[in-house]
Amino acid sequence: MDLAGFAHELVAAWNAHDLEQILAHCADDVELVSPFVAKLTGGGESAVRGKAALRDYFVRGLKEFPALRFELARVYSGVRSCVLEYHSVNCLRTAEDATDRGLVETVSANGRSLVRVKAAGFALLKEKRPDYYAELKRNI
Repeated sequence: MDLAGFAHELVAAWNAHDLEQILAHCADDVELVSPFVAKLTGGGESAVRGKAALRDYFVRGLKEFPALRFELARVYSGVRSCVLEYHSVNCLRTAEDATDRGLVETVSANGRSLVRVKAAGFALLKEKRPDYYAELKRNI
């Protein structure tokens, strides 16, 4: 899998607000965990599960944030997955887990740090960015 190409395609789809292209990069059982979920849905949930629910959530998000843009920060590669880190709304750092199938399975957003990193990318994060690793350990 071309990780850099995948990351740039996904960010470009977001920046174009191309919902179909965004969802084409997601697994059917994708999970998104974010403080924005409760705000946008008006409920008490912090997660959206499944591609159909994600579509509805993204439609709301794109309406709420019409100038939404992402800036790719890093791509962490692992054995069977990678983590894409990018800056999003209000400079939140967000992480998306992508599998070797080239599909996003998990999206996690937090205002302070990456909050979910698959085990395959954890050692690389510790090696390449010990500052993020230390912050992640404090927040787990």
